[in-house]
Amino acid sequence: MATQAHPLPPGTSHRLPPIGTRLPDRCHRSCAELDRQSERWARPYLEKHFGDADIARRYLRRRPNHFACSAFPTMRGDRALDLTNLMIPVALCDETFRDPGVTENYGATKALHTRWSSVFAGREPPPSADPVFRMVFTAIEAAERQMTPHLARRARRAWREIADSHLDEAKRWPSATTVDLDRYLKARRTTALGWWLTTHLEYALGIDLCDLAVAPRLTALRRAVVHHLVLVRDLYFFAPEPADPHPANAVGALVRRGRMSVQAAVDRLAQVLDETEIGFLERRTDILAGDLGPRSDVRAYVDGLGHLMSGNLRWAQEVSRPGAGSP
Repeated sequence: MATQAHPLPPGTSHRLPPIGTRLPDRCHRSCAELDRQSERWARPYLEKHFGDADIARRYLRRRPNHFACSAFPTMRGDRALDLTNLMIPVALCDETFRDPGVTENYGATKALHTRWSSVFAGREPPPSADPVFRMVFTAIEAAERQMTPHLARRARRAWREIADSHLDEAKRWPSATTVDLDRYLKARRTTALGWWLTTHLEYALGIDLCDLAVAPRLTALRRAVVHHLVLVRDLYFFAPEPADPHPANAVGALVRRGRMSVQAAVDRLAQVLDETEIGFLERRTDILAGDLGPRSDVRAYVDGLGHLMSGNLRWAQEVSRPGAGSP
């Protein structure tokens, strides 16, 4: 059974300090149309999955598909819709593991992991399966048609790693009273979709870095990006009294480990976020000034990582505003 964190004191509140970025911030030029087309594609699956058209509509108002336009503003036009369509399936895949009936039951987590692993291996879900499995299967197949075989294998591995990390989390998630920030970030790199996003950035740009994708310098740069993504999500979507019995959030981890107030934890994480961006910029400069700098694919990729960071920040700020996503 998953470890349940002790709730924070009732009535706990905090103020999020202003958070900006030194990185360029833009949105895809066809954003509005891509969002509309993606919603039309996703709605039938969502209505069957939720069993209620109104719930499906409210889910779409959370704008998971809009993330693509914010985070991948330079994605190629011939794959922009397929990538936008992927955003809802990957979010739903992650959320299936967050369901309390799964989170609190390792057997249920393992069974769900088996079903997802079958989809990620390319096996078509049976007609009786939850529509979300067919939705993910269809979206993966569509995107894969424009990937090199090497990138397609890496993309499927990134999908599998999401399921594997949730299964591992169910077995090994450390007690919320002992986890420190470094261990927390390491555990969250995959469940927070960070490696999946940095892999699919190559698809967005129409490149395949091949073995260079795991080169030490680019891996360190990607790691900084992933930590930034995690911290932004945790800061903007932190709830002092979460409904999830297995909350995973850096604010709560610092409060319980560091014996600090929620406000002190939030302020500290905002500082870490800023330091992470500075570290990214320094690493990016070193890469571009080195032997990889002349390569057009590397330059496009490191620029794209910057857009991913600033786009994730803007998306989080937009969808976390009071009233955002309301009917």
